[in-house]
Amino acid sequence: MVSYLLIELRKQKKSMSQKNKNIKVIFMGSAEFSVPILVKLIEDFNVQAVITEIDKPAGRDKVLVSPPTKIIADKENIPCWQPASLKKNTEILKKIEALSPDVIIVAAYGKLLPEALLNIPEHGCLNVHPSLLPIYRGPSPIQTALLNGDKETGVSIMLLDKEMDAGDLLEQKSFKIKETDDYNTLSEKFSMVGAKALSNLLPTYLEGDVVLETQNDEKATFCYKISKQSGLIDWAKSAEEINNQLRAYKKWPGIFSKFNAKKIDVLKAAVADDNETTARVGEVYKNKKRIFVKCGNGSLELLEVKLEGKKQMSIQNFVNGNQAFVGSSLG
Repeated sequence: MVSYLLIELRKQKKSMSQKNKNIKVIFMGSAEFSVPILVKLIEDFNVQAVITEIDKPAGRDKVLVSPPTKIIADKENIPCWQPASLKKNTEILKKIEALSPDVIIVAAYGKLLPEALLNIPEHGCLNVHPSLLPIYRGPSPIQTALLNGDKETGVSIMLLDKEMDAGDLLEQKSFKIKETDDYNTLSEKFSMVGAKALSNLLPTYLEGDVVLETQNDEKATFCYKISKQSGLIDWAKSAEEINNQLRAYKKWPGIFSKFNAKKIDVLKAAVADDNETTARVGEVYKNKKRIFVKCGNGSLELLEVKLEGKKQMSIQNFVNGNQAFVGSSLG
């Protein structure tokens, strides 16, 4: 996504209007979700600096990898700061104050902002949050919407305060969740919708022509940080719930079970309304060359898996090399 958006950004720069280039913005964001929002801000406004997380080791070789927003900033010659912590970080606060930004835009930054930072920009800090607040306050709204099987969701643009995701709302944009959506596709939809909405809204907001709406705390729901263990499959759940888990955790941590004391990742699957089988919950069975696992309600058809220490493969190839799989109980 980063390379494609950089190409598009350079195309846009050649023909874009300069009318909003006097609007000074500092951007804070770290994830892929942040990228389209940052690119749109660079197209339309004066992005003075990007603040993101530190480079982190990735892969088996633990090679340091930069956040995608840092890659964008470096390519566009925008200063990029990567403080390990913001709490009591006087150095980063002084850098931000020196730039006198009109506004700070936050999108999937990954850390809470201290009150001292929130008070620096004249027009405050705006956050692009991927839910229809006050629903799903917290760090995993995209995954939670998928886990719950929601049919509709939306982006909220809000004014940050010291409480998590509880600030006043500037605007919300809703859209449908398709049955084929997973974390990757839904995250991209959120960021694209959010980028466009923010760009259209920002000049009007800075002119003081946006009426802010206070969130109803009584209607607030919350989502929580995801861990590796969140991907463990409970076969007593319905096939639909487990498939939603697969959709939600597509990027990380994935979903998995145990076969012969080894971790087996379920990479691709489908819901089957097969309640006629005599298989026990968690048992693998075969029906007309197709492989299923009995769930608390219905069955999950396995399509692609990866056994610990082995390569990803189709379920047919896996069963050919692991004849004991059919009839086993996963757990």
